[in-house]
Amino acid sequence: MRRREFVGGLAVAAIVPSRGFAQQMRPRRKRLGVLLIGTPESRSAQTAAYRRWLEQSGWNTDVNLDLEYRWASSDERQLRDQAAEIANGSPDVILVESSAGLRAVRQAAPLVPIVFVMVGDPVGSGFVNSLAHPGGTITGFTNFESAMASKWLEVLKDVAPSTKSVAVLLHPDEPSHAKYWATAEDASRVMGVGLTRMEMRSVDDIERGFKKLTKQPDQGLMVFPHLITASNRKLIIELAAAHSVPAVYGIRFFAQDGGLISYGVDSEDLFRRAFGYVDRIFRGVKSRDLPVQAPDKFDLVVNLRTAKALGLAVPPTLLARADEVIE
Repeated sequence: MRRREFVGGLAVAAIVPSRGFAQQMRPRRKRLGVLLIGTPESRSAQTAAYRRWLEQSGWNTDVNLDLEYRWASSDERQLRDQAAEIANGSPDVILVESSAGLRAVRQAAPLVPIVFVMVGDPVGSGFVNSLAHPGGTITGFTNFESAMASKWLEVLKDVAPSTKSVAVLLHPDEPSHAKYWATAEDASRVMGVGLTRMEMRSVDDIERGFKKLTKQPDQGLMVFPHLITASNRKLIIELAAAHSVPAVYGIRFFAQDGGLISYGVDSEDLFRRAFGYVDRIFRGVKSRDLPVQAPDKFDLVVNLRTAKALGLAVPPTLLARADEVIE
């Protein structure tokens, strides 16, 4: 090789980096795994919002983000399978919904930063050390607020003032439900309402519990938030209607799907804040340094169609407080 060609080759090599070096200089795409309850069709509006929030934070699937969704119901085996699939994708962060989902993800990916949403009692369930200092790899946003149980009784009495006895649909092994029950008991004594436990660990327990309800005009129903009740909300709503029982729920979509009234945490706000945590972890913040946050926004939804079917007249004062009225 002539000297001029050799020198020219060195100059080109100095200007044009090798392919391997260029790949090293290019920022690595982040990988986000998301485990949700439901189906892509039932949550399409929400997932569109999630993508929008990520893009607003600078994370775009066309540029720097690999986004993988997995879907499940209340079946624990299905949750474990879906969590394992997410873990196999080597995510940088996992966002998960529900206590059961979090248990599955923690088992499948113990070293991956996890952001949870809609977990009732993360300290009592053993997921984090404390709200202020979660420790480990897990942090997120709880939907637990013990005072809600007294609020549920209050709005149920507002819409169905003749209610004398309330059946409470709860999971006996859920720590947050034990706290809700204690609050409800205190409130019931003040309001002069009797409470009965309607325990469920499966969908079969829900059906058996409804068979024990008496078709009395003074009977009411309170449904605590849980993966099982959320996954089977249409069944619960149908059974409440069949038994002519006025019911109050802790999650908005119960009333939107035909339930009488719901009062609970603004889940959209919790998810928006959770994706903010995902952004911060992508940018280097440790999940253990992000405190678990409690809800600060709540919404009341009244379904007037269901009230009419039950022969109930919703007070104007309650309608004025509602964030959404379904007519």
